[in-house]
Amino acid sequence: MEILKKADASDRRVFLSALIAGFVAHGFRLTNKFFCEDAFNYLESISVSWTVSIGRFLLPMVEKARGAREATWLIGLLSLFYIALAAVLVRRIFDIKDKTAQCLLAAVMAAVPSVTGTFAFMYTADGYFFGMLMAVAAAYVTLKKDDMKHAALGGVCLAVSLAFYQAYLSVTIVLFMTVLFLMLLDAEKSVKEILKKSLYFLACGVTGLLIYFPGMKLSMMLLKIDMINYMGIADSKGFSMERIIRSFKNSYIEFARYYLVRWKPEFYNISNVLLFIIIAVLSAVLLFKKKAKDAPLRAGLICILMLLLPVATHIFFFISPDVSYLSVIMGYSMCFVYIVPFMLAERFNIKDKAVKYIRPVLNVFIFLIVFHFAVISNEAYEKMYLANKNTENEINRILARMEAMPGYTEDMDVAIFGNTYDIPEYVESAPMMLGVSSGKFLTSESTYISAMNWFCATDHRGVGKKKKKKIVASEEFAQMPMWPAEGAVNIIDGVMVVFLDDTGLDDFR
Repeated sequence: MEILKKADASDRRVFLSALIAGFVAHGFRLTNKFFCEDAFNYLESISVSWTVSIGRFLLPMVEKARGAREATWLIGLLSLFYIALAAVLVRRIFDIKDKTAQCLLAAVMAAVPSVTGTFAFMYTADGYFFGMLMAVAAAYVTLKKDDMKHAALGGVCLAVSLAFYQAYLSVTIVLFMTVLFLMLLDAEKSVKEILKKSLYFLACGVTGLLIYFPGMKLSMMLLKIDMINYMGIADSKGFSMERIIRSFKNSYIEFARYYLVRWKPEFYNISNVLLFIIIAVLSAVLLFKKKAKDAPLRAGLICILMLLLPVATHIFFFISPDVSYLSVIMGYSMCFVYIVPFMLAERFNIKDKAVKYIRPVLNVFIFLIVFHFAVISNEAYEKMYLANKNTENEINRILARMEAMPGYTEDMDVAIFGNTYDIPEYVESAPMMLGVSSGKFLTSESTYISAMNWFCATDHRGVGKKKKKKIVASEEFAQMPMWPAEGAVNIIDGVMVVFLDDTGLDDFR
């Protein structure tokens, strides 16, 4: 089959470059085991119902393949393998021939901060990146040939991607938009051809959704699971004009936040501004150098595409009413902006004198960006390490107090009120990444108990809301001070009670 053609030298070069860049940027994470809050719940109780209830009904298949544990090295290696395969397909889609550009394309896809953010949730990273690979495959298959058969096959790939992680829909959309952008810059491609190509892209998307939605509903019906609002698919009532306008606004805000972070003059911000300037200049030169008769029309269509780019990269705002983009995970599609200059450079005549200067400058510029990505990643991983140490130390302090109480047993019920959560200290020169903080990151009773059981080999369980209300109403609890004061740990009615702070306390009164 043509779409599975034998790998050539360029494919091998891209694949190996992605693995090397991935190890340089993320090697520390792959060789160290530390957690985010979600990981503790995952390790304590694998929740198939959770992933299915938010529409990721194929994600539990990952656990069937490699086990229901956070095997850091294995998951990280699989993730980089999927990214490397995706990089090969992207290179094929845009037919990038320059060897250095091929290597840097792969490095961008492997080292971009979105990968770092995803590795904060290592327990599910391999499933997510398989979904990303299938999103790229959807675009690749659709583009192999201009017919509905390939568009339908691409739709199948897209449906699989959505069933692993819906946010990678933006990956397919951005790749399609980039193809249209490059076609508009090519005077030999008529606007009619471009519109026809758009219909195949639309067919891929429609096919994918027509497969995904029934599959999601069927899986929920068989497992008797209801969809929840958080990161699920919005119901028909959610598509109000007010919400659509808000989603547009948030898309542009988060797009700017990703590339400019906090409006501070750092290398990350400055290099991204230069990146967009380079893309604009190269695009303008390509568009008007060939003197296409319909250049103004093409320029207008390009401007429309560019204006819609933030919407495409943040399409999940329009799909789910409760999604948050404080994490860079859902913004993986924005990494393709970094390789657009290579695509533009390929369109210049090799005999042009300017080309021999453009490509080396671009290569050095993107290399510096990739190098900075590696710096960002390792700074983030260091903060993850510190967060885990701080959390582990606090868990040990709490458990030591519990063990000092007469009547303590390793399997007794525990009621924890409040938390000692620190506001995450994100990497200052990068987009915000959930799971990355230098403080203590546990927020709920279940995660405190899960962490305690994991770090200290205990077998504690939480108590229900009814029991916690009874405890809060007791005289003994009224006399308890908050942590870390003496008396913040006590046994009430046979339950070990830990009073960290009064966050959420009103829910039990």
